[in-house]
Amino acid sequence: MKGKIIKAHRGIYYVDIGDHIILCKARGLFREMELKPVVGDDVDIRISEEDGSGYIEKIYSRKNTLLRPVVSNVDQALIVMSLKNPAINLFLLDCFLLMCEKSRVDVLICINKSDLILQEKKKTLLGYYAASGYSIIFTSTVTGENSEILLDYLKGKTTVFSGPSGVGKSSLLNLLTKGKWQSKVGNISEKTKRGKHTTRHVELYKENANTFFLDTPGFSSLDLRFFESPYEIKELYPEFIQREKFCRFNDCNHLREPGCKIKENVARGLISEERYRNYELIFQEVQSNQRY
Repeated sequence: MKGKIIKAHRGIYYVDIGDHIILCKARGLFREMELKPVVGDDVDIRISEEDGSGYIEKIYSRKNTLLRPVVSNVDQALIVMSLKNPAINLFLLDCFLLMCEKSRVDVLICINKSDLILQEKKKTLLGYYAASGYSIIFTSTVTGENSEILLDYLKGKTTVFSGPSGVGKSSLLNLLTKGKWQSKVGNISEKTKRGKHTTRHVELYKENANTFFLDTPGFSSLDLRFFESPYEIKELYPEFIQREKFCRFNDCNHLREPGCKIKENVARGLISEERYRNYELIFQEVQSNQRY
């Protein structure tokens, strides 16, 4: 019997088989194979005739795997940010974009709480990201702005909702599912203007047979040990790939090398200076992690 793991908790796997959920344990052979079932896995299960317990017999080959959160077979990531309460953190945004690029997961950037942003300001925000090929949508759980358009993006796909605490991921899911989303939405801290980390575990929500949503715990930092080498970072920036063939040196890392077209384009305003500075910081941090 085939199904999909939609939740895992203390060695128990909740497997959706279409019309209901079967609680399963993993067979010991997976430990021997050093293979652990994760949320998103497509699996074969067997149900014991003796006690009705479920057992995972097979884990199908994964299309991809995200490490933050640990989830497999993701079609796209919806990176939810806000520009106010809390203010956007472009370093976190760039880190998550790199992780998605490395995992070969499509990305949609969602700027929530758009009711707090002046209309003319929306046109100038994040222009460099759009120019690099990233799709951006502005939403509001207060006004419902673009909720139907966003829902069209999500239909027929498994989508991970991720972003810092307090940007309204769970509230957005409640809006999209017309109140069926069961995560309890917490209040915003008056002191920090951030959420109170209301999502505690990783669980797929089944909107219909082919559409799954996954809300993830809010984060304030990302583990860059996900990257094996600092030299792979430059290959994950779409705007670099378009231009680096014009650099003087084929192995240019776009840092201190002469004749670097990436730095030239930053100086000309064709590549975001802040995004480039984040690249330098990420390169240095990954390089530092390699030494230890």
